[in-house]
Amino acid sequence: MKRKIWLSVCAAIVAALCAFGIVACGEHKHNYAKEVTAPTCTEQGFTTYTCDCGESYVGDYQTELGHQYSEWNISETYHWRDTLCGCEIPTEYMDHTDNGNGICSICDAPLNPTEGILYDVSADGTCAEVIAYTGTANKIKIANTYEGLPVKNIYDNAFKNASITSIIIPDSVMSIGDDAFRGCSSLTNIVIPDSVTSIGSSAFDGCRGLTSVEIGDRVTRIGGSAF
Repeated sequence: MKRKIWLSVCAAIVAALCAFGIVACGEHKHNYAKEVTAPTCTEQGFTTYTCDCGESYVGDYQTELGHQYSEWNISETYHWRDTLCGCEIPTEYMDHTDNGNGICSICDAPLNPTEGILYDVSADGTCAEVIAYTGTANKIKIANTYEGLPVKNIYDNAFKNASITSIIIPDSVMSIGDDAFRGCSSLTNIVIPDSVTSIGSSAFDGCRGLTSVEIGDRVTRIGGSAF
């Protein structure tokens, strides 16, 4: 009797071991394929892992990139930036905000005329002209008036080879002379107001750092090699 019981126990153990072996040997091993979704300006990236059996999961998250912008474009009254990432974001124009020292607290543009810009009265005495720059500031603003006269012209060679990065041209200016900004290799952007009707030859020649140029609607003459 004991022998039969012992044989039954052994048989049960063997059966259990065989059953376990069958399960263990036949256990499914996942073989995942990866699909990478790259991050965008506004959405994070991730990787989707999918097995042939249909099981899947998501991991390896990457932070969204955020929008990429150009340097500040500046005019006399406001500033803005263009998107470089291809997103269709409306351009937002913002007024300058004085930081208390005559500088915009957002774009660092000068809000007052820059020292070191030299002016003279035109030969006919009807307007003033910018004739040279001897200052050290790299962001500059031209005055609207000089000795009670509107500043209408930027004379030939006025800023030639100057180490400037941006310039605010007032709405009083009507012409930009030959070679006026030639060789200003650090100049990154320029906004030519609607008041300007003439841009001289080689006016911006050699301005290798220019990434943005906005020309007003009233320009009727652009000289050779102006840009």
